[in-house]
Amino acid sequence: MGDTHLGATSYYLETYGCALNTADSDMIAGHLSARGAKRVLSPDEAHVIILNTCGVKEPTEDRIIHRLEELSKLARPIIIAGCLPVISLRRVQRAIPNYAAILGPQSIETLGLIVDRVMKGERGLLHLEPDTGSKLQFFKGPPGSVVCTVPICEGCLGSCTYCAVKFARGNVKSYSIKSLHDVVRPMSHCDLYINSFSRCHLFLNNNRLVRGVPAKRSTFRSSTYY
Repeated sequence: MGDTHLGATSYYLETYGCALNTADSDMIAGHLSARGAKRVLSPDEAHVIILNTCGVKEPTEDRIIHRLEELSKLARPIIIAGCLPVISLRRVQRAIPNYAAILGPQSIETLGLIVDRVMKGERGLLHLEPDTGSKLQFFKGPPGSVVCTVPICEGCLGSCTYCAVKFARGNVKSYSIKSLHDVVRPMSHCDLYINSFSRCHLFLNNNRLVRGVPAKRSTFRSSTYY
């Protein structure tokens, strides 16, 4: 699965939602680029179109559904990734019944194989199950930018009835200090220092302080101050 080579396949990637979704798109791009695929800036130039979706807010969901209906008119295979298929699969399928593939937010490791199968003519592929590996290994950061969002965990501690984050992302899972170090270190040439901690205190996008996320106590040093 990880060795799939995509040759000269070109792809167009469109992202909706939060900073975590933006980071997921960076991982998607890193994963596909490592397998020889080329990212293009227009859906008309692409062999395959990928939408990394969000379903947490209804206005965003409505906008994505409208966009899928627009893109379905193009003679291009379309892959729908991200949270929306997990939250509202039937609505996605109604909007674009001729979809090429649908993936969940934890299925990035499988994406290379899915794109390969799509390029060979397969359609209607559905893979919402989480992959076993860590998708953080594919993170490269946005090209040409000095700023990027590096996720340190995914999921939620709560179970709010009005929120779909827990449903889409599951329980909180923290990335290891080593994996974060491996991601950040190649991006910099200065000194990176992260303090020791035994409990994470994280600010999420809804501005609520989430306390008590377990993490392994660790200190490391490389070469950039943040």
